[in-house]
Amino acid sequence: MMRIPFGVWVLFCAQCAQSAVYYVATSGSDSNDGLSETRAWLTLNRVSTYTGFVDGDSILFRRGDEFRGQLYSAASNTYARVVGLTFSAYGNSALPLPAISGALLVPRGTAWTHVGSSVYVADLDAALPSVAVASIQNVFVNRTRMTLARWPNRNPSNQAANYIVSTGYTPATSTWASKALVQPDNYFVGATARIRSAQWMNSLATVTASTKASSSSTSGTLTLSGDLQYNPGSLSSIPLYGLFLDGLLSLLDAPGEWYYNGTTRLLYLR
Repeated sequence: MMRIPFGVWVLFCAQCAQSAVYYVATSGSDSNDGLSETRAWLTLNRVSTYTGFVDGDSILFRRGDEFRGQLYSAASNTYARVVGLTFSAYGNSALPLPAISGALLVPRGTAWTHVGSSVYVADLDAALPSVAVASIQNVFVNRTRMTLARWPNRNPSNQAANYIVSTGYTPATSTWASKALVQPDNYFVGATARIRSAQWMNSLATVTASTKASSSSTSGTLTLSGDLQYNPGSLSSIPLYGLFLDGLLSLLDAPGEWYYNGTTRLLYLR
């Protein structure tokens, strides 16, 4: 049996990486080493850019805390390459699990101006001066997801009412027709049409013109510009297939809806 000299064995073990536990808390600091609750890190960015993780390490987030941003793999980061890295929670078990949110927080104290019809508006240039918010995907109020202003309005109890169904489509002119279009001519110009072209997808188009149905027996029209994958001849008879429109302030007409103007950086809530 081969014997390993004691001095060589000690040298070998000294070079072995020891797994560690790292702590992250909203009361921490990114200048800490993260190796104890009292020396916890503060941000997700510190976790994402740390280069010292090894196999078997654990990263624990404090219960009851909410962390904003994202975990990503920076060029020098090691957490995406190590084996057996554990993400978990620590702290008071009576508190909720820690939350990671990619959303920006509109600060408390932000001025919300009432502009009529139960609509309030906030200037995000003033509320978030260091962030250029060009577009918004979702808005949450007290962790409840709001609905992007749309037509027809969202109806959770009647899925068929969430879309309007076509009575005909003219490919040569990209004109989509429906008896539900009773708004004035060009009311929907500039809106985004989200066309349910399959159970699992929406096709997007921009409304370039719209006309009003002249009577209950006729159809109004939307002229659409976009990569349309919609065949009303085969889909119009299926209740859940059709389209809805969003992207206009004029569609903000129901409680719990929101609209954002990326040019003026104004966020509207109802």
